[in-house]
Amino acid sequence: MHFNGPNNQYEAVISQVGEVVANYDSDGKFPVFGFGGIPNYIQPVCLSHSFPVNGNASDPEVEGIAGVLRTYKEKLPSIKFSGPTYFGGILEAFKSHCTKC
Repeated sequence: MHFNGPNNQYEAVISQVGEVVANYDSDGKFPVFGFGGIPNYIQPVCLSHSFPVNGNASDPEVEGIAGVLRTYKEKLPSIKFSGPTYFGGILEAFKSHCTKC
């Protein structure tokens, strides 16, 4: 399902859901976390079940839904898919980032 090229299923969902949630966001920035993979651009190697896709743990946000898509496309080739996939880590990462939510 993940591949670089013309729109994959994840890109379609990011665009569609993004159009809805963007209307409820005041600053136009979105934290982007990944899970189920090992990004080779984060050192030391990220062994948790969640990671900031942009590689910046202190500021995982990107500007707009276009920024989410751009970051996804740029970083996808540098992520080795791994399992098992646990959703708890990604939910906790988002929850701790969004203290104002």
